[in-house]
Amino acid sequence: RPWGEAMAATTACLEAWQALDLSNVQLALDEQASQVADFREACLASRKELAGRTREFKRRDEVKQAPEDSLLKSEVPPLLRAYQEEVDRLTQRSKFAENCFLAMYRMIREAPDPSKALSAASKQAFEAEAACSAAEQALGECRAELAAERERL
Repeated sequence: RPWGEAMAATTACLEAWQALDLSNVQLALDEQASQVADFREACLASRKELAGRTREFKRRDEVKQAPEDSLLKSEVPPLLRAYQEEVDRLTQRSKFAENCFLAMYRMIREAPDPSKALSAASKQAFEAEAACSAAEQALGECRAELAAERERL
């Protein structure tokens, strides 16, 4: 019967949303979004400091005056460049992940909890099923009465 299937589907959906507990998910996401913002600021400050220290290192007299074939001239600059490129890639990956999270967070944060609507729909489906059953029973009784009257006449 279609009503029974609809009721079962609505009930299953309602139970899933109640188990999810959207309001608590939204609160947890609020906290996590705040932490993402804090981490982003801290990382930016740390990265600026690291860039400044790298510039200071390159300006040191020992580095400037080092012979061309020394490690300070031949090995350290490419190593620093490699580290900087890796930091750039990690930063890019981190920003991408943060932006994905924040986009999903905004959608979930603004989403209404469908539990109340699903609960009301489930109640209405149950009431409609009960009304339909009562109407079918009344129709059956009317048909029986009609058949009895036809036989009597």
